[in-house]
Amino acid sequence: MDISTARPLGTRPQRRRRSRPLTLWIVGLVAALVVAGFARTFFLRPWIAGPPLTRLAIVHGVVMSLWVVLFATQAWLVRRNNVAMHRRLGVLGMLLVPLMLGLGLVMAVQAMRAGRPLIPGVTPQQFLIVPLCNIVLFSALAGTGLWLRKRPQAHRRLMLLALLSLLPPAIARIPLDLVRAGGLPLVMGVGSLIILGCALRDAAVNRRLHPAFVYGGLPAILAMPASLVIARTPWWPQLAGLLM
Repeated sequence: MDISTARPLGTRPQRRRRSRPLTLWIVGLVAALVVAGFARTFFLRPWIAGPPLTRLAIVHGVVMSLWVVLFATQAWLVRRNNVAMHRRLGVLGMLLVPLMLGLGLVMAVQAMRAGRPLIPGVTPQQFLIVPLCNIVLFSALAGTGLWLRKRPQAHRRLMLLALLSLLPPAIARIPLDLVRAGGLPLVMGVGSLIILGCALRDAAVNRRLHPAFVYGGLPAILAMPASLVIARTPWWPQLAGLLM
C-alpha cells in the first residue's frame, strides 16, 4: 500500500473526539432547560411561597436530577477514557431507570389530579399524555441502551436520546410567555428539533446516519406529534379522567 494515500493515524479517533464535546454541550443544554422548567416547582421551592413539597415529589426530583448528573459524569468519563469507572457507574443507571419509570407515572397522575394547567388551553387531562409518553419513551430508550452497552456506538446514542426524551415536561414548565403561547406544538417541536439536530450533526461528522438514530430517534420524534394528536381527541380526556 502506498503510504502517501494511507489514512493518517488518529483520523478516526479525532472524528470521535469532535463528536464527544457535542454530548457535553447537549448535557449542558438539557440541564439548563430542566433547571429553568423546574426551578419554581422544585429547585427553588424552599425559597418560594407555596405549599411544601411532598416526600414523593422530593424523591422524584432528586432521582430525575441524579440521572442528568449521572449522564454528564458518564460522558465526561468516556471523554477521559476512564471506561472502567464508566462501567461501574452504569450499574447505578440500571437501578435508576425502573425507579424513574415508576415515580414518573405516579407523579404524572398526581399532577393531573392537582388540576393545575401548565399551558393555557390545555387541560390537565390533555397534558397527562406528555409526561406519560416521555417517561415510557425514556424507559424504552434507556433500557435498550443499557441492554446494548457492549455495543458502544449504539449505546452512546440511545442513552443520549433517552436524556433528550425527558425535555418536553421541563420545557412546558418554563415560565415564558412564548412557551404559553406556543402550547403543546411548541413544547413538542423544540424537543423534536433538538433530536433532529443531534442526528444530522452525528451523520455529518461520521458521514452516515447511525442506525440508533433511526430505530431510536425516529420513534422519539414521531411520539411527540402522536401524543399531541391523542391529547386533542375527545376520548383521551375521558380515559385520563378514569385516573382521577
